[in-house]
Amino acid sequence: MGRWFGCWSWNEAGTVLVRDDGAFLKYLGTADQEFDFRGGHWFRFLIGCTQGQSPLLVQHRPIGFQSQYRDLYWRADFTRGPSPTCYAQWAAFEQIAADGLACWPMQIFGEIPDFVAVEGGWSDGRFVRDRYHIYERARVQRLFLSGRVLEPDAVERHWSFRPLDAAVSAPSRAALAKSASSRAVKQGLAAMIDRGPALTCEDRAILLEEDENGALQATYVDEDFVSDRYRITGRYRGQEDRWYVGDYASVELGARRLDNLRPASLEFPKGLLGLLWKEPKRDHRGGENWDADPVLVERAAESFAEALFEVPSGAFTERRVFAPPKLVELNRGWIQAGYLKSRSWAARTLPTDEFVAAFADAPPPALVTVARSGINFDRELARLVGPNGSSLTFERLLDADTDGASVLLRCAGGGLDWPVVVRQGRHRYQELRPWRIDHHACLGLWRAETGRDLPQPAHWDCMRQFIEDAILSWADCEQTGPAPQRLVTSGGFYDGLWRTAELARTVDRPLHYDETVREPDTGEWSDYAPVKQWRRTDDLPVDLGERHYHEPNYVYGGGGRDEAPIPFEKARLSDAARLAASVLSISFHREEAHRADYADFVEGEKRLRVEALRSTLALGRVWPLGADAPSHGEWNPTKAAAIRPDLATWRGLRDAAESGLRAGETVTVTGVWLFDRFFGSFAERRTELSG
Repeated sequence: MGRWFGCWSWNEAGTVLVRDDGAFLKYLGTADQEFDFRGGHWFRFLIGCTQGQSPLLVQHRPIGFQSQYRDLYWRADFTRGPSPTCYAQWAAFEQIAADGLACWPMQIFGEIPDFVAVEGGWSDGRFVRDRYHIYERARVQRLFLSGRVLEPDAVERHWSFRPLDAAVSAPSRAALAKSASSRAVKQGLAAMIDRGPALTCEDRAILLEEDENGALQATYVDEDFVSDRYRITGRYRGQEDRWYVGDYASVELGARRLDNLRPASLEFPKGLLGLLWKEPKRDHRGGENWDADPVLVERAAESFAEALFEVPSGAFTERRVFAPPKLVELNRGWIQAGYLKSRSWAARTLPTDEFVAAFADAPPPALVTVARSGINFDRELARLVGPNGSSLTFERLLDADTDGASVLLRCAGGGLDWPVVVRQGRHRYQELRPWRIDHHACLGLWRAETGRDLPQPAHWDCMRQFIEDAILSWADCEQTGPAPQRLVTSGGFYDGLWRTAELARTVDRPLHYDETVREPDTGEWSDYAPVKQWRRTDDLPVDLGERHYHEPNYVYGGGGRDEAPIPFEKARLSDAARLAASVLSISFHREEAHRADYADFVEGEKRLRVEALRSTLALGRVWPLGADAPSHGEWNPTKAAAIRPDLATWRGLRDAAESGLRAGETVTVTGVWLFDRFFGSFAERRTELSG
C-alpha cells in the first residue's frame, strides 16, 4: 500500500483505493470508444465492499457558462450498469463512489474533480434514474477521523411530514436549552416532535419552525445527536424550488451528543482540570456551541438531503419558502477521508442547465463553448476559416493517455501548409485547461513532409498569429473535445532567429462573459503582417524587481509621488519609433490611494500613452497626446480622452511590448484583438525568453 488519504490507502500496483474496512474502488481503463465523448472522457471502475461488487462508469466533463473557468465534474453513472439489488447495497456503493473519487490521486489522470456527481439512486423501495447527488470537493482541508467510517443505513428510511398540532403542549427551544439533564431534553424534544411541524422517520426527526423573517429554523434530532444550527431558505423568487440548508452561529441547544448536554449557566473548571473537561464555545448571545463529531454532522446532512423532499405543497407559505424543493443545497458536511465538503446538492429533477450538463451526454446549448461571433467555424469538420482565407482544420488524433490527448491540426494559408501538433492538457483544480504547441516539433514534421529546412520567416510569423487567433476562437466539438481555455506555445521565429524551448508564449481565452453579456468591440480587419523588431536601449539589469503598487499603503508609505517610473526604453529597428517610461498618476477612492505608471509610444508625429510598467502593458485603452504633453512627473488621465486602439495600432503596441526581450525577461500584455474583435479586459498575453 502507498499513500494514505484519510481512511483510504492507495495501491499503485493495482490502481485501487482501499478503505480501512476493506471497501475498494479500482480503475479498470478507458471507455471512450463506446460513448460520445464530446463533453468529456469515460472511464471504467469496479466498486467492492461487503455488500457486493459492481462495475461503474465515470465520465470526466468540464462544464460552466464561462469557458475560461469551467468546473470539472466526475460523474459516477449508476444508470448504465447493473442496478443495485437493495437499499443497503446502493447506500454503500454511493458512499464509496463519492468519497473515493474525491480522494483519487492526481497522477493517474493528471486532474482532480471540482465536483463528484452521482446519477441514479434509491427511492421508495426501488432504484430510480432521476435521482442525483452532487458533492463539491474542497481544496485539501482535512480532518483526520482515525479511520472511522460513517456506516451507511442498511434499511431505507421513509420520511413523512407531520403538520402543526396546536393542541399538543411542548416547550420552546430556548426553554429546553436550559434543562439540566439529558432525560429532560429528550422528553422535551419528543413533545416538540409530536406538536410539529416536523419531518419524521423511524429513528430521527427534523423540527421545523418559521422565524420572524419567514425562514425555517430547523433542529435535527436522532438517538444520540441534536443540533439546532440549521436554517432553511428558498433561494429567491424564480428559484423557489431550490432550498438552501445553512449552518448559522446562534444556537440554543448546540450541536452535540445528547448525553453531553449541560445547562448553559453551569460554570466549568479552569486551569489544568479544564483541559480534561471539554467546554463549549459561546456565541455572541452567550449560547452554547459544541464542536460536533463530523460523523454525526454527516448523518444529519444525509437526512436533510432526503427528508426535505417530503414537505408537501403549501406547508409553508411565508416570505422565504415558496414551494417544496426540487433541489436541496447543503453548505456543510464531511467526506469520509477528511476533505471538507463545503457544499452538496441533492435533486429529484434537474432545474438548471449546469446540472443538466453534468448528467447529459450532450451538454445543452447554453453550456457549449461556441466559436467567436462572426467566425466561420464548421463543427462537423472541426475547421475554422479566418477572414484572410487561412484555415485551421482537425486532421487526426495522434495519441491519448492519462495526461491528455494529442491531435494533429493542419494550417493552410499565407503560402504555407503547416502541421500543428496540439497537446491538450487535462483540467486541474482551479487552473485553466491549456492547449500546447511545440513549434519546433511542428518544424520537424514539416521538414519530413516537404524536405525543406526552415520556412520563410515573414510567412511563418503571419501564420503563427492566425493560429493563435483561431485556437482562441475554437469551439467545443466531437473531434477535439472541450474548447481550449489557454494556448501555450514554445519555439518559432523570434526577432529574426528560430528559437526552441527558450521562447514561450501564453495567451488566455477571453472570458465567455465578455462574449455573451458585454459583446466585444468590432473593427475593420487588416491582414496579418510580420512582427516588427524592437531592441532595448536602456541598461536596466534583467533581474531588476518590478514594483507592486497594489500592495496596501504603498502610496502612503512614501512610494507615491517620490518615486519616478522605472526608466525603461525600447526602439524599433526599422525606424525611429520608440517606447519609453514617462509619467505617473495618483488617484484616491474611499480613503485609499492608487498609483499607476505610464509609457509613451512615439511613431513619427503620433504619440500615444498607455498604462505600463517595465514588464506589463495594458492595451485596453490608449491616450492620444499632443507634442507638448509632459513626459515626466505626475499626470491626470481623467483630463485626457482615452480611446480603444484600432487593430493596426494595437499590433504596433503589441510588437513593442513583446519584441526585443533579453534572456530572462517576461512581458505581459492585457487587452487583445482576436480577428476583428477587441477584448479590452480579462484577456492576456505573456511572452518569456528564458536564459
